[in-house]
Amino acid sequence: MADRAAPGRPTLIALTILSFQGSWNEFLHPLIAVPNDQDLRTLPVGLALLRGAQGEALDYPVLLGASLLKTIPVASIYLHLPALLHPRRRGVRG
Repeated sequence: MADRAAPGRPTLIALTILSFQGSWNEFLHPLIAVPNDQDLRTLPVGLALLRGAQGEALDYPVLLGASLLKTIPVASIYLHLPALLHPRRRGVRG
């Protein structure tokens, strides 16, 4: 049974990575669906609102720090899931 699942495993892992990244970086749907509820906004919407409106001065250290914190979960997914694509093969050596 495990042999049947092995060929589809890389496809499922790639699909997991791409769907996580797409939902993590979603901008337009939360902006339209919940414009006034601050608890339901995603990080890209928060970063866009953090930039300020109508020519306010940008606080670059805060904006860049928030952008860096936003990338940590996606980077960890990219670093850990591909290791599942090529597990160490155990076999009989002789």
